[in-house]
Amino acid sequence: SRLPGDVDPRAICTPPISQVDMTGATTVGNGTPGSCTEAALDAALASNNGRIKFSCGGAPHTIVVTSEKTILGDLAIDGGGRITLSGGGTTRILGVRPPWGTTPFPIVTLQNLTLQDGSTAALPGNTIDNGGAAIFKETGAHLRILDCNFLDNVGPATGQDVAGGAIYSFGEGSTVVVRSRFQGNRCSSGGAIGALGTSNHSLSV
Repeated sequence: SRLPGDVDPRAICTPPISQVDMTGATTVGNGTPGSCTEAALDAALASNNGRIKFSCGGAPHTIVVTSEKTILGDLAIDGGGRITLSGGGTTRILGVRPPWGTTPFPIVTLQNLTLQDGSTAALPGNTIDNGGAAIFKETGAHLRILDCNFLDNVGPATGQDVAGGAIYSFGEGSTVVVRSRFQGNRCSSGGAIGALGTSNHSLSV
């Protein structure tokens, strides 16, 4: 908590990144909660449009995924402040895995989104690949997180360099997190965020 007289850092700090304009984005759902399914999310990801938003009604909505959703190139996903992507306690939610040698590095942006109950705890072995229960970013990509929540994402309890219950940023490429909340995330090394061999990372949480 802030002391009397403290200044809210949001009033004096300029964020290093800003939200992506979602004009023309592929839409998951047709305005009803029942239309916002894992299959609809898969279809939006396969469209390769570069931007995804949601139309699931006016209330908060959760999409439970049954397998990791792989991102290969430039992509922005905007949850509109109402969408949760959940791993259901059984799977990692997102893997940012650009093909080797891709240049320039793709930029993946997540904004106004909650990622919850991702899990890599049951994956075999205790290797680098077991980190990042919500998001695993491989070398060769930039990751941007704005105004997101990461709740109760869990990686293995043991293992050297097994890091980031919420996010593991591995290898070349920057990771920037702005105005985001991490709660209840757990992993062997770094309950919220792990980074190994990254060229740059910064936080404004």
